Amino acid sequence: MLRKTILPTIQSIAAGQKATLDMPLGIRVHTIWLEFSDTGVGAASASNGNAANLPATLANFAGDIRVKLNGHTQREHTLVQLNEINISNGAQYGARDSGPAAGSSSYRIRVPIYFREPWRVDTIARDLPAWNVDAGQGSFQVEIDMKALIAAGTALTGPNVTGWYEWEPLRQDINGGRLAAVTKMLRQSLPALGASNDHSLIKVVANGYLQSIHLFPITAANYVNKVRLRANGSDVQDLIDTRQNAAILLGADLNPDVGVAPRFDLVLDYDEPLNSALRIDGLNSLDLQTQYAAANVAITNASGTVPAIFVVAGRPE
Repeated sequence: MLRKTILPTIQSIAAGQKATLDMPLGIRVHTIWLEFSDTGVGAASASNGNAANLPATLANFAGDIRVKLNGHTQREHTLVQLNEINISNGAQYGARDSGPAAGSSSYRIRVPIYFREPWRVDTIARDLPAWNVDAGQGSFQVEIDMKALIAAGTALTGPNVTGWYEWEPLRQDINGGRLAAVTKMLRQSLPALGASNDHSLIKVVANGYLQSIHLFPITAANYVNKVRLRANGSDVQDLIDTRQNAAILLGADLNPDVGVAPRFDLVLDYDEPLNSALRIDGLNSLDLQTQYAAANVAITNASGTVPAIFVVAGRPE
């Protein structure tokens, strides 16, 4: 049975500051829920059920979020990126908000950090990724970069972060009660120059199992349109475009981005089993090719960087 406990007091919550959550050790953590509020300016774009406003509202409250074990970053993403990766598994896994639609101190928006993966059908695969955070880890922290200014250029005032976590007692039947593996989110900026780029990933994801690659738009109108992934010179995925990829994921009951300038979700374990992800250990090469498009325009010469997050199950960093 999962227990639900209010988060410990989060330290240094202030506009433009790094807030720090120190989580307890010696438990098996399934989900951490972060609840954001302020005097009302951060809620100026409050969604209150309107999904179109959700990214702007989240961006008003926080930027980067880092999950750390013993001082080492295991996950790094913005609050917006976290929510997008969550909803790529299903809209029901995204942020939840309540209260007046905009501009109220009673508005709350709640974002989950999943360790357990509730979107999986198999119960073992669903629960196995929960973090068995043994005391030997030394520390378990979540760092939140609070915004100084909201998107409209107004100072964020009176911000607060609270929340709760879902957990169970440490499982001694899993790795002897130790944390042997975690699901990491490794962030990189990939160069986007010309119509196509080749990226060597072998040093980015050095060990474990590569579950997915999430490629965010370069600009509001320019995005990764086609992706090819090769391991040791052989295709893992041929050059498939974003609409073809979305069709595959929709057929697997996932929730890919199908907007005007979509995020490209390259999901390697979409057929469900955890061990169907790509094993990295022993590979000599892992290469990603990206091609670009602009909204309502054919292939374009992109210039900039592709924000990318690699989801990898493996030894803690």
